[in-house]
Amino acid sequence: EQDFNPKASGVVGDVLTLLYVSRSGLSDTEVGQLLSLNNALLSLLLNALHSCLVLRGGLLGFFHNHMRQAVHYRYLRSSNQEHAKRQQLISYLNNPSRQDKQAVARRCAEVPLQLVATQSFATLEQFLNQAANMKYLLKASNRMDLLQYWREATAHTNIATSMPSAIVTHRFDQAPEESISTLLKAGTFLKEVAAFQSAEMVYRTALDLTKRRSWVSTQLPYVLKDMASLLQEMGKYTAASPLFEQALDAFRKTLAGTVDEAEQREKLEASTGDVLLEFAVLTRKQGKFKEAAQHLAEALDIRKRLYGESHELVAEVYNEMGRLQQTTGAVKEADVSYCKALSIRQTVYGEKHPKVAQSLKDLGDLCLLSSRYASACEYINRAQIMYEETLGKLHPAYAETLQSQGNAARSQGRFSEAPAYYDEAIAIQRQTLGARHPDVALTLIDAGGLYLRQNIYDKATQYYTEAEQILKEVHGEEHVDYAASLANLASLNQKQRNYSVALGYFERCLDIFTRIYNAPHVDIASTCLNIAGVYQKTSKYAAALPLYEKALQILTSLLGPKHHMIAIILNDLALLYYNVGQNEKAEKMYEHALIAYDAVYGRVHPSTAQVLFNTGCFFKQINVWYRALDCFKEAQSIWQQVLGPNHDNTLEAKREVVVLSQTSFNIDNHNNENNNNSNSNNSNSNNSNNNINDYDDGEEYDCWDEDDYMGG
Repeated sequence: EQDFNPKASGVVGDVLTLLYVSRSGLSDTEVGQLLSLNNALLSLLLNALHSCLVLRGGLLGFFHNHMRQAVHYRYLRSSNQEHAKRQQLISYLNNPSRQDKQAVARRCAEVPLQLVATQSFATLEQFLNQAANMKYLLKASNRMDLLQYWREATAHTNIATSMPSAIVTHRFDQAPEESISTLLKAGTFLKEVAAFQSAEMVYRTALDLTKRRSWVSTQLPYVLKDMASLLQEMGKYTAASPLFEQALDAFRKTLAGTVDEAEQREKLEASTGDVLLEFAVLTRKQGKFKEAAQHLAEALDIRKRLYGESHELVAEVYNEMGRLQQTTGAVKEADVSYCKALSIRQTVYGEKHPKVAQSLKDLGDLCLLSSRYASACEYINRAQIMYEETLGKLHPAYAETLQSQGNAARSQGRFSEAPAYYDEAIAIQRQTLGARHPDVALTLIDAGGLYLRQNIYDKATQYYTEAEQILKEVHGEEHVDYAASLANLASLNQKQRNYSVALGYFERCLDIFTRIYNAPHVDIASTCLNIAGVYQKTSKYAAALPLYEKALQILTSLLGPKHHMIAIILNDLALLYYNVGQNEKAEKMYEHALIAYDAVYGRVHPSTAQVLFNTGCFFKQINVWYRALDCFKEAQSIWQQVLGPNHDNTLEAKREVVVLSQTSFNIDNHNNENNNNSNSNNSNSNNSNNNINDYDDGEEYDCWDEDDYMGG
C-alpha cells in the first residue's frame, strides 16, 4: 500500500478484493480493465504480489487461504463493501454484446454465482434465459452449476415458467441439427428437476422442428426416444409406447440400409440397444413382462457384442433384468442378475464407486423384500458408506440408502430407529432435488407407512397427505404414483375403520389404473384386492368374492401360480369362506396359501409365519385347539428366528401359545375336537366372540397386509 497507493489510490485493496469475491480468480487483463490500470502499473503491482498469488488456468488467485482471510479482515469487514465489489464484477462480465465462446464461458462461470451472492434473483432469471448462456450451461460439465442456479431462481422468481418459454422461442443458432440437440439437452434437464410438463413442451418443439423441415433430420429417432422416456416417467404409458416403437423402427431401418462408416453403424446399434432397454422398463411397468424380457434379451445381445461382457452398459441391462424378475416374484433369478451387475461394476470401477454402491443397494432392497434381513442390512450399510465416501452425504443417492435403512428398520420392527433415517433422507432430497420433487413424495409415503403400522394416525395422515399433494402437483391425477398415493390414504382410513372413505379412495385409484394401463395389470389386481378387503371388513361378502376371483385370474395370468400375491388372495379367500360359514373351503384355502408361500419364500419366512398364525386363528375360532396350537407354535418359532424374540409378531404368537397351553381343554382328545368342529358351522355365525373379524389382537389377520398390496 505504501508503494502503490500514492500512485493509484486504494489500488492494492481494489485488486485483492476483486480476487477475493471472484469464483476462481481473474486474468491480469480482467483486473486491468476492471480498475482502468495501465499495463506498466499493473505489471509492477502483480510482480510485487507474486509471493501471495498463484496462476491457475490463466486466472490469478490466492496462493493460500490465509491470504484470503487477511484480505477479508483488512478490506471487507462490511457486507456492503463486499456487495459493491460483486456488483462491480457483475457489471463488467455481464456484457451481452460479447458472444464469443471465451466471453460466454467466463460470464457463465462467474456471473450467476455473483447474482446469487448479491441476491439479485430477477437478474439471475434474465441471465439464465439468454440463449447463449443457456446453451453453455446445458453442457454436461456445467449441469450441477445449472441445477444450483435453478434451485435458487425457482425459490424467488417465476423461472419455472419463463425458462421453458424462452427455450422454445430460441433458435440457438442457424444449424437446425444443433438447435435440436440443445433442445434435447434442455428437455433432459427439465425432466431431472421434475418440471415434466415443461420438458414435454420442449421435446414437442424439437419434434416439431424435425418434421417442419424439408430435409430428414438424423436427430428424429433420438427425439422420439427422449420424448417417449419422458412420457413414461410422467405415467403416460399409452402415449410413450408408440414413440418407442417408432424410434426403434427408425434405428433398425437405418441399420438395414447402407451405413458406410463402422463408427456410425456402431453408434446406431448402441442407440438401438438404448431404446430396447428403456422400452423394457416401460413394458415392465405396463405389466407386459414377456415383452419386457424379450427387449432385455435383445439389448443384452447388442451390448455384449459391442462392448464385451465386462462393461457398465451390460451391467445396466442385468440390473433391469433383476428389477423385472423381482417384479414377477422370481427372487432367486433377480438375485443372480443383480450379482452379475455388481460383479461387472466391481471389475470396471473397483470396489469403491457410486455404480457399485447402486448394485449393493439393489441387492439390499431385494433381500429386504424376501426378508433376508441380515444380508439386506449388510448390503445397504456397504452402499451407504460407499456413497458417503464417493459422493458425500448431500446427494440424492445417499438419501436413497437412508430410505432403505428406514425400510429395513420398519420391516424388522425397529420402529424407534426408522424415523431418523426417513427424516434425514427427506431433508437431503428437499435440499438437493427441491421440496416438491416426486422422490420426496415417495420417501414421505414410506415414512407414512411406518406410522400407520404403529397406529400413529396423525403422523401417517401428515406424511401421506403431503405426498399426495406433491404427486398431484408434479404429475397430475393421471399417474400411477398419484394413484398409489390414493391407495395409501385409503389404507389409512381403512385402518381407522372409515370404510366408506377408504372405499372411495380405492375406487378412484382403480379408475386411474384402468385408464392408464387399459389392460390387465398387477396394480389393477392389487386394487381389486384392496376393495375386496373393505367389503370383507363391512361384511359385504357377496361383493368381495368376484373381486378376489378377478384379481386371482389377472395375477395368475401375469405372474404364474407361484407368487406371493397369489398366496395373499388364497389367504383372504379363506377368511371370506369362514365368514360365510364354509369352513371346509376356508381350511383348504389356508392349506393352499401355506403351500404357495413355502414355494415362493420357503418355510422360515415371516410371511409364511403370518399364514400359519392366520390358520391358527381360524382353528381357534372353530375350536380345533390342537391344530391352532401347532400353528401358533410354528409361527412363533419362525418369527423368533427371523425377527427376534422381542418383535411384536413373536410376542403375539407367544401369547396365543400360552393361552391355548393353559386352556382347560384336553388338546390330545381329538375325538372331542372333532365333535366341536362338526358343530362349528352352525354355531360360529351366531357367536360374536368367535368371529375372526373381531379378533383385534391379530390386526394383520383381519385383512392380509404385507405392507399393503400397493407396496407403499
